[in-house]
Amino acid sequence: MLKHNIKHPQFGISDYWRMYQARGIQLPFKYFVETHLFDLLNNTDTHTWLPKNQHETIPENFEHGTFYMSSWTSEIQNSFHVIDKLIGNEFSEYSFIDIGCGKGKVVLTWRKTCAQARKSQAIFGIDYYEPFLNIARNNNQRVFHDDGNYSYEDATKTRFQAYGDKLIIYLANPFDEFILEKVIANLSSSKSIIIYNYPVHGEIITKHGYKLIYEKMGSLPLAQTRIYSNQITTT
Repeated sequence: MLKHNIKHPQFGISDYWRMYQARGIQLPFKYFVETHLFDLLNNTDTHTWLPKNQHETIPENFEHGTFYMSSWTSEIQNSFHVIDKLIGNEFSEYSFIDIGCGKGKVVLTWRKTCAQARKSQAIFGIDYYEPFLNIARNNNQRVFHDDGNYSYEDATKTRFQAYGDKLIIYLANPFDEFILEKVIANLSSSKSIIIYNYPVHGEIITKHGYKLIYEKMGSLPLAQTRIYSNQITTT
């Protein structure tokens, strides 16, 4: 049962006009196709970003977090297919964790893509901001009629081993290099694949023994994704 009604945020013509003035036609077009359209099709609330000065509460390590933006649908789906091809029959042995899951867009898209590909996988989202998790659970109810697996956690304190022996980690630039350093150090003992969308601090990941196994570049930051692994060495 939904805990409260989801109201779509006010994001309209003036916002698209502002994007057009700043970056030309490409940004508003891609924003609609890759983020806004997902919510229109699924009756969810994921696409509108939230500046940090509009947060209701200030969690621990708030100063190290970035402001909320949802990943592009095609970047999530492409990452799924790249990893599915890489690990093949081992796919269901991996647990998927979106760190800094926000309103749940990545978790929803990954789960939908799993279903379309007839794959099974344990899928989780964690975030340090409780209001986002409430929205994520409501979004999950809209799409899958259940709350999903979302946890209120500070990623620097997460016991990743509790999620499984093999992990696929999704990072949509959720925090700065200070937190990323701690998270990757904590992950290094696990067999893990890291999807890094908007990859600002990739050098921290490779410093901990991970190899870059896939790279997709794009003209906009959210169209850039790198995939790293501490087990797989070739594409």
